[in-house]
Amino acid sequence: MYRRIVRWVGVGVLMILAIALGVTIRQGANGLAQGKTLLPDDPLSVEEMQQAEAITRADAQGKTWLDGARAQLVYIERQDVDKDASEAKQLQRAATVVFYVYTSPQGTDTTVTAQVDLGTGQVTQLTTRTGFQPPITLAEMDTARKLALADDRVTQAATARKIEARQVQATGLVYHASDYHDVACQMNRCVELTLDTPQGSRTPLTVVVNLSAQRVERLLAR
Repeated sequence: MYRRIVRWVGVGVLMILAIALGVTIRQGANGLAQGKTLLPDDPLSVEEMQQAEAITRADAQGKTWLDGARAQLVYIERQDVDKDASEAKQLQRAATVVFYVYTSPQGTDTTVTAQVDLGTGQVTQLTTRTGFQPPITLAEMDTARKLALADDRVTQAATARKIEARQVQATGLVYHASDYHDVACQMNRCVELTLDTPQGSRTPLTVVVNLSAQRVERLLAR
């Protein structure tokens, strides 16, 4: 009887601790989402990332590059805190927003990077780069996969390798042009896409997909 009572007491204590821990975690998560307990070194909340994107799109310079353009949001991240800056500056929440603009209004593929002050709601700096390729996003990977599977050359090669379109698994990375065959990819955003079965095979299919031109450039011999 004594052991049973002890066991019940032990279980009760564990339940109380679990409930208390759950409440603490939920409160912490809610505080982070609401931006009430965020410190300069904390990751951006979902709301802050949405705010940073909206600020960039509403900025006069941002509109010049993004309005009417086919642009892909690549990533949004917290700006590193400058430890040598003033205390007030260190307490500011700021974000870096990166877009890739396919064939921008200026006629070239361009990476647009905005530094956003979340406190003032302003873009403090906006820079552009051509010929620079930020990481491929999941959305771009999905687009590349669909473009590849819509190409007859790819479907025929995949069938020959017994890779079924309905079960194909796609992986990829930025394709960097290296020779005269890749003139388009020297200017555009291309993905080196590998198509394979979910189980993996000895003969996966690798293709180059041009996201800017929305087409398959070529199949790579592997």
